[in-house]
Amino acid sequence: MTRILFALLALLAVAGLLYVLTVTFSPSAPARPPVYVPSEDFQPEADPDPDLVEEGEDEGDAPAPENAAFLSGRVVRGGDGVPVGGVAVTAWIRKFRRTVLTDDEGAFDFGGVPVGSVRVRVRSAEFVDPPPRVERLEFGRTYRIEIRLAAGSAVVGHVVDRDTGDALEGIRLSVAGSRQKVVTTGPGGDYRLEGLAMGLASIQAEGNDYPMTRVGVIVPEGAGEVQQDVSLLRGATASGIVTDSAGKPVSGATVGTGFSRGKKVTCGPDGRFTLRALPVKRILRFTAEADGYVAGRSEDLRFKSGEEFDGVTISLSRGGTVVGQVLLADRSPAVGATVRLVPVERGSGVVRLPTATTGPDGRFEINSVIPGDHRATATLRGTLGGSADVLDVIEDGVTTSIVIQLGVADSITGMVTDEQGRPVKGAQLSRGRRSRFREDATSARGRPRMAGSRWMVSPRASTAWGFAPSAAAWRPRSSRCPPEPRM
Repeated sequence: MTRILFALLALLAVAGLLYVLTVTFSPSAPARPPVYVPSEDFQPEADPDPDLVEEGEDEGDAPAPENAAFLSGRVVRGGDGVPVGGVAVTAWIRKFRRTVLTDDEGAFDFGGVPVGSVRVRVRSAEFVDPPPRVERLEFGRTYRIEIRLAAGSAVVGHVVDRDTGDALEGIRLSVAGSRQKVVTTGPGGDYRLEGLAMGLASIQAEGNDYPMTRVGVIVPEGAGEVQQDVSLLRGATASGIVTDSAGKPVSGATVGTGFSRGKKVTCGPDGRFTLRALPVKRILRFTAEADGYVAGRSEDLRFKSGEEFDGVTISLSRGGTVVGQVLLADRSPAVGATVRLVPVERGSGVVRLPTATTGPDGRFEINSVIPGDHRATATLRGTLGGSADVLDVIEDGVTTSIVIQLGVADSITGMVTDEQGRPVKGAQLSRGRRSRFREDATSARGRPRMAGSRWMVSPRASTAWGFAPSAAAWRPRSSRCPPEPRM
């Protein structure tokens, strides 16, 4: 019995070895993705359904006719299959992005969509937002899909003033990360948010004189209601003036608590401004910007609930002017190069780095430069960046004779082929150093692209680069380009 058992194990080991060798050394054909059909009611058709009318705004570029599939479908309730109208359905792949609304029959139609792995997302105010689904689309095919929405839990409650306990009307409540799940409190301060999935939800409340407050809510599994009352602190009000270095008011300056996010107002002719519903019990710093001036900031401020403060002063400086020229490696003008000035010592008044683009003669001019020492950097696609020191910039002064020379970048050209050596047209090629792919060399995002299946990139010299080509319905492969000594 023992000998028979060992013999069976030996046969299994030999069979496994033969299978591995067959898979490893046999040629493999490109893997074609399967057509995804979610239900028997929806089958691929020869032509798009003309009765499905797009209702919404086109948010992306139209795909090229020779590189398109057709995608449509409907949205229904998961339990009984009743159509759901008025929900937003978004499809996106690379630069393409389009959002449409379902009609009364729950139908939607994107029309032409680029081939490849297209993500489809649904957002609704009454149902749980399902995770994005991926559809593999092939050229010239028509796909109709069905998306089922599940009923979620609801969060109900009322909003009151934390100090007085009075009900607050007109407060806007929303679920973080969702543009559709938004409600406003009524006369009694009541609200109801529906379609929440199980887990931790972040409820945001703001409005009138009340800054945004976030409340975490644990939503249980299944359709039900969760009680969550919200109390808000009345925000503060701050007023002030923006002046230049001579103390004169700056008209039209923009003042805010942050330029990427936060509240913003514009100063009047007298340079004055007022910001309301400011967060309390935290440190705030106001920032001011105006054309022809270096951006400035106020001192640190902290307010109490309901406080009205008048005394914020922000002083702006005219700054200096830097004039120079960017040259290529052969000393010819560099047209379209981007020049940035980085202060050697960054002070509290620096908000944005001043930039400029060179003209036909390679020259640039940057105004409103903060006084002091700077480092000027220039970049231009297809070249190596250059830099130069800009010293002693003074108020209302002009610094000239700044010359920045760009370096030479090597060019790598090649061709993307299949395993039989046939060119693959329209493939995407990413390049990166140390296997960290950073750029797309064949997409339509402004990257260099050559006709047919050829490509060209300009990496830094004496650097090993990895390349990862990919195309719809093909398994991605990679190659490596070792550095070569420059002659």
